[in-house]
Amino acid sequence: MKTVMCSHLDALISHFEKYFSEDMEKHNWIRNPFVDNANVPQRFTSLEAEQFIDLSSDLTLKSIYNSNSFISFWVKARSEFPLTGCKAIRVLVTSYLCKAGFSAVAVIKSKYRNKMDIESDIRVAMSNNAPRFDKMCIEQQAHCSQ
Repeated sequence: MKTVMCSHLDALISHFEKYFSEDMEKHNWIRNPFVDNANVPQRFTSLEAEQFIDLSSDLTLKSIYNSNSFISFWVKARSEFPLTGCKAIRVLVTSYLCKAGFSAVAVIKSKYRNKMDIESDIRVAMSNNAPRFDKMCIEQQAHCSQ
């Protein structure tokens, strides 16, 4: 049984590596916009492409990029190049939310809590809202024993 699980795990890992390597190739411009500034991403509008070329040619931004993380760089670059900066930040936030979702699923689907329907559990795990236990306790009716 253990070899069957290993083969399934290997297949899953190879599938995700293939998926994420293709996905990350599309977003090389986020990781380092100064490497290949002649290669504008395909899905850019003409205004976004123009901003990207200007951004990738800006030596001041390049020094900021070299001294900060690329996430901090995009937050700073967004003020001067709003279209390109917002597009990069949107991809980074989406990536973060996907990773947070996978982590939540990994915790929920552990061997201790293995069940098929995780929809409500994942909704609670990914929510930013804090539970209001006092309100829930007040709304619950006590069951009288007879």
